[in-house]
Amino acid sequence: MSIVTKRKYVEHEILNDFVLPKPPMFIARVTAPRGNNLHEAESESGERFLVSMPTKYRKHIWIRRGMYVLCEPIAEGNKVKAEIYRVLLDGNIRYIYDQGLWPSVFPLPKRAAPKPEYNIEEDFPPSASESSSKEETASGSEESSEEESETEEDTASSSEETSSEQSSGISESTATKGEDSSQKCSS
Repeated sequence: MSIVTKRKYVEHEILNDFVLPKPPMFIARVTAPRGNNLHEAESESGERFLVSMPTKYRKHIWIRRGMYVLCEPIAEGNKVKAEIYRVLLDGNIRYIYDQGLWPSVFPLPKRAAPKPEYNIEEDFPPSASESSSKEETASGSEESSEEESETEEDTASSSEETSSEQSSGISESTATKGEDSSQKCSS
């Protein structure tokens, strides 16, 4: 299998296949890279240890500080206590959170946070029964709103008159300047 084909399979696995942690597996947060495909990770209990990256992810996936990984424990490890089973991206984190398996110790990343639910009933216009009850309560306020709209119309018409006077004044002044300049050129 070529390197490009292998990269495609790994990329598809990371982006599209969502996994849940099974009993020996656990979720850890990467705190620092240590080199040679080793990363320092922190478990739910606050314990810090080294995790190794499997060969299928090397040179295909890069891990930064603060990312979450799904780890599988290694029995014979003293310093390296687990191997990375899966790098958890936002979609997989959201899936684990929805299933109720996300550790409460770790904060949910902002991009994987639940989106606000919209109230569909508030988005629709009011029904006939709701609109008739609102009309009864709003009838007293309609009179005051009519008076306000009349005053707004008066101010709008007066501002239009002043703007037309100003524009005519500008055109007259430019016309006189134009006449003056034409007289200077002809003499």
